Amino acid sequence: MTSEPKITLFDFPSPVCKPQAWNPNTWKARIVLNYKQIPYKTVWVSHLDVEQTLIKAGGEGKATSTRADDPSKPLYTLPALLDESGPQPVVVIDSLKITEYLDEKFPERPVIPKKGRAFEYMFEQFFLATVASHISLPILPFAYDILEEKNKPYFKRTREARLGKKMEDFSPEGP
Repeated sequence: MTSEPKITLFDFPSPVCKPQAWNPNTWKARIVLNYKQIPYKTVWVSHLDVEQTLIKAGGEGKATSTRADDPSKPLYTLPALLDESGPQPVVVIDSLKITEYLDEKFPERPVIPKKGRAFEYMFEQFFLATVASHISLPILPFAYDILEEKNKPYFKRTREARLGKKMEDFSPEGP
């Protein structure tokens, strides 16, 4: 009899995509888990339930930033990982932090070379500032279309607040 995996990956579901995994940020963590051959289970979390789910799992105070639509509130995001293999559960939020945690906890098959961590941080910051924002704009309307219906208003409101423009303006119409 196989025991239940002690690692849980929290991911966003899509009623359209098969398999349900569609979010590029959560895929980064999923790829690392698969590469390192770590058994895990996936818990699908609605956008509306992320904060409550992560706090319940033990992630209170681990928000990655503040919400653009309400800067007085913390922003809990996915991917998130729950490791229940030790004496205390550990919650890690953010794909790079998850990768570092898994490299530390499971050193076989490292993803980030120990001497490459500073470069990894620098590259991520550069990529987010110069490339990711431009790539994500035309993709966001497609992401919106594959969401569960109940998540669409939240997704639209938070992305418009963060980017300062209407979703309809993210991707210009062609000729």
